[in-house]
Amino acid sequence: MQSIIRGNTYQGTNPATGGTTDYQNTETCYVRMSSLHSSFIQVHIGVGSSWPYNKVTKNFFADCDIKWGFDYEYKIQPGLQTVIILNCKFSQLSPYSMPNYKGASPQIHIETIDDSCRTFASTEKAAGRSVTELTIKVLCEQLKPINIPESEKTELINGFIQRRNIQNDDVLSAMCLFGFDYADFAQKKGISDEQVLIVLAKNNVDCSDFAQKKGINNDQVLNVQVKQAVDISGFVQKNGISIDQVTTAINNSGMSNEQAIITLVKSKLDTTAFAQNKGLSSDQIVIILAQSAVDVSDFSQKKGLSQDQVTLIMKNNGLSNDQILITLVKSKYDTSAFIQENNMKDEEIIILLSKNSLDYIDYAQKKGISDDQVLIALTKNNIDVQDFAQKKSMSNDNMLITLSKNNLDWSDFAQKKGVSNDKVISVLMKQDIDISAFVQKKGMTNDQIATVMISSGLSNEKALANLVKLNLNVSVFVQKKGLSNDQTLILLGKLNLDCVDFAKKKGISDDQVILLLARNNINVSDFAQKKQLSIEQVLATLMNNNFDYQSFVQSNNISNTQVISAASKCNKTLQEKQAILSKFTNLKLEQKEINGALIKHEYELVNERVIQFVNNKQNEIVLELAFKDALLESKQNEDDSAANEIKELKEKNLELEKQNVEIKLEYDKQIAEIKTNYTNELIKCKNEVEAHRKEFQLDLQKEQDKYKAEIEELKKTIETERTNENKLVELQKNKRVSDQEIDMNDTIANQLRMECEILQQQLIDEKQQHDEEQELMMQQFKLKNQRNTELQKQLSDEKKQRIIFFEQLEKKQSEITKQLESSIKEQASRIASLQRENQSLQSTLSALKEQIEKLNVQEYQKRIDLQTKQLGDKDEYITKLKEEIEKININQLQDKQIEKVLTILKSVDVSK
Repeated sequence: MQSIIRGNTYQGTNPATGGTTDYQNTETCYVRMSSLHSSFIQVHIGVGSSWPYNKVTKNFFADCDIKWGFDYEYKIQPGLQTVIILNCKFSQLSPYSMPNYKGASPQIHIETIDDSCRTFASTEKAAGRSVTELTIKVLCEQLKPINIPESEKTELINGFIQRRNIQNDDVLSAMCLFGFDYADFAQKKGISDEQVLIVLAKNNVDCSDFAQKKGINNDQVLNVQVKQAVDISGFVQKNGISIDQVTTAINNSGMSNEQAIITLVKSKLDTTAFAQNKGLSSDQIVIILAQSAVDVSDFSQKKGLSQDQVTLIMKNNGLSNDQILITLVKSKYDTSAFIQENNMKDEEIIILLSKNSLDYIDYAQKKGISDDQVLIALTKNNIDVQDFAQKKSMSNDNMLITLSKNNLDWSDFAQKKGVSNDKVISVLMKQDIDISAFVQKKGMTNDQIATVMISSGLSNEKALANLVKLNLNVSVFVQKKGLSNDQTLILLGKLNLDCVDFAKKKGISDDQVILLLARNNINVSDFAQKKQLSIEQVLATLMNNNFDYQSFVQSNNISNTQVISAASKCNKTLQEKQAILSKFTNLKLEQKEINGALIKHEYELVNERVIQFVNNKQNEIVLELAFKDALLESKQNEDDSAANEIKELKEKNLELEKQNVEIKLEYDKQIAEIKTNYTNELIKCKNEVEAHRKEFQLDLQKEQDKYKAEIEELKKTIETERTNENKLVELQKNKRVSDQEIDMNDTIANQLRMECEILQQQLIDEKQQHDEEQELMMQQFKLKNQRNTELQKQLSDEKKQRIIFFEQLEKKQSEITKQLESSIKEQASRIASLQRENQSLQSTLSALKEQIEKLNVQEYQKRIDLQTKQLGDKDEYITKLKEEIEKININQLQDKQIEKVLTILKSVDVSK
C-alpha cells in the first residue's frame, strides 16, 4: 500500500502488532508504506530512543533534516511492517511537537529496500558505483510511483542534492538509469547537451530519444560519445550507423589510437580498417586492450588468436602477471594454467579480483577457500567486506571473532555495524579473545567491565581470566559475585593466572596459598616461581602440614635428592623425617639413602650448633678475661687478699682454657667421625649414580643415532620430492614451448627422415659392394699367399714382385676407404644443406602467411568488380577467381592452397 500525507495526521496499520502508528507534523510529509518482505534494511533518522529498533536508529534533534545513506549493515526479521521515509520537512521537530503520537517518543522509522532494489544495488556496487549514486537511484525509484507532480519530485531531489552537495553527473547517472526525466533536470541545472550525452554514454543508456528531442544528429552524438571510450554499440545498431561513420568520428575527435581501439572493441565493431590505417598489428591491439583491462575475447576470436597466443603476446610485451590475469578473467578464459605456471597465491588473486570488481567469491568457492580466509584477506588489504558479508550471510558475531582471532583491527568494524561495546566484550570474551586494546580505546572502567561480564552470563573462570589479561583488579568482580578468598584463589590457580597479587592484597601467607592450591590439585609451580620459592621449600611446606606430597612430586618431576633435601628442611625431629620419607614408596628410596641424607643434614645442624656454641663460649671467655684484666690493672695496689683472688681467677682461667681445649678435641673427633661416615656413604651413592648415568647415556646415544638416521632419511626424501617438484614445474613450462616446436618441426623432420633413409640405403649398398670386393680380394690374397708359400724357395724373384703388388693393393684399398669417408661427409653436408633450405622455405612460408593476412579481401572484391566491367568476356574467369578468394581461410591455409591463391592473384592485372 502507498499513501501520500498532506496535513496533520497519518495513520497506518502495523500487521506485526495489529496496532496503529500516528504521525503529526506541521508541514508536508511524503511516506510510502511497504510490506517488509526482505530482511535487508537501511537506517534513517529517529527522534527519541524508545523505538524498538533504536539500536539501528540514529537520534537527531539538530536541523530536522533527514539524512540519507545506503547501508548494508543491519538486519531485522522479515514480515514486519515499516515506513519508508522519502522526504520530511519539519520546521521544528522534537518529542513535544507531536502531541498526538500514540506511543512513546515520536519516531522517524527505518527504511527498507526490497529484494529487487537490493539485487540491483549489489550489482551496481560491484560495477564500481559510488554510494551517492546508489542512494539517488533508490530515491528516484521510490519517488516514481508516488502520485504527485513531477515538479514536486524534482524539487525533492534538488533539495536532497543541495544539502549533500552532490555533483550533477552523479544525479544524472542515477536518474537516467531509472528512466527519470533527466532532460528536465539538466535544463533546470543548466547542464549542456554534450555533458548529458557523456553521462548517458558512461552509463550505457540509449541517447536516441534525447538526441532526437534536442535535434542532435548521429554524427554529432558520435563525436561526443566516442571520446569516452565506452560501448556505443546500442546507439550504432539502433541508428544503422556504419563503421566508416564511427571511424570518421574517431578521427575527428582527436582521441588517441588506444582510446579508439578500446571504443571499437567495447562496441564489438571491426578494427581492421582503423588498425591498418594506423599501422597497428594484432599484437599491439591486444596489448592496448590488456593495459586497460578490456575483454579481448571478441577481438581475438575474430583474429583467430587462441588463449595461449593472447597470453604469450601479453607476456612478451612486458605486462605484469596481475594485468594478464585480469585480462584473462574479463575475457572469460580459463586461468588455471596461468595461475599454476606463475605460482600465484590464492590470497593475492582474491585481492586482485576484488579490487577490480570481479567475482572473487566464485573463485574462492572453486578453490575451496573458506569464508573466514576470504574475510581475513579482504580486511588485511583494507577492502570493504560489506558486500561479501551480505552475500555469504555472515553474522556480526562470527565476523568479529574471525577478525579478532587473526589479530586484525575490528573496533572500527564494530562501530560501523552498530554493535555496542557491551556486546563486543561479551562475544569476544566468550571466545577467549584479548579485548585489552578495545577496552583501552573505549575508556571502559573496571566496574563497567565487571558488570558486562556478569550480565552476559560469562563463567567465573572466563571472567577472571579476562580481568587478569586486562591487568585489572579482580576485587570488583569478586565482590559482585560474592566469592570468598579461597574460591578466588582456586579459580585463579585453575586458570594458571597470577595468585600472588591477590594473595598479597588479601594478606594471605605463601604457605596458605601453597596448601590451598595443592589440596585442590592445582599446580603451584608458577606461584612458587613468582615468589622465588625453591621446589624444596614448597615440598617442605607440604611435609610440615602432613600433606600427601607423593602426587606433587610425581607431577613436578622432583628428584630423590630434592625430596630428601626438602625433608631435611622440615621442622620435624629426625625420627619424624625418617617416617615421612619411609612412607614415600613411589620413588622406592632405600633406608641407606634416607639415613645418609638425614645424617648429612644432622651433621650440618650439629656443625652449625657446635660452631655457634664455641663462638659463644669464646666470646664469653674473651669478655670475662678482658673484664678481669681491667679489674687487675685497677687493683694492682690492693692487698695480698686481692692478689690471691687474682691468682685464683688466673687459675680458673687456665682451667677454662683446658676445658676449651677438651671441647675442641671432642668436637674435632665427632666431626672426623661424621665426615668419615658421610664420605663413605657419598662415595657409594656417587658410584651407583655414575653406573646409572653411563647406562642411561648408552641408551640415549643409541636412540639419538636412531633418530639421526631417520632424520637424514627424511631430509633426503624431502629434498628428492622438492627436486622432483621443481623438475615437474620446469617440464610443464618447457612442454608448452616444446609442443609448438615439435608441431612445427614434424614436417621438416619427416622430410629429413625420408632423405636420411635414402642416404642410409645408398651407404648400405655402397658398403655392401665394398665388402664384397674386399672379401673377393681377401680370397684372392689367400690363394696367392698359399701358392706363394709353395713356390717360395723356387720363385724368390716372383715373391718380391707379389709383395710389391700387395703393397699397391693395400694403397688402393686405403684410397677406396678415404673415398667412402669423403662420400659420407658429402652426404652429411647435403643433409645440412637440405635442412637450411627447409628452414628458408619455412621462413618464406611464414612471410607469405603474414602477407596474406594483410590482404584486404574487400578491396580485392572492389577491384574484381571493376575488372568485371572492363573485361566483359572474362566473366567466367572472374567468377572462378571470386570463388577461389571466398574459399580462402587465412587461419587454416595449407601450403598447396597458398601457392594456388598466389598464382591466381599474380595472374590478375591489378593496374586495370
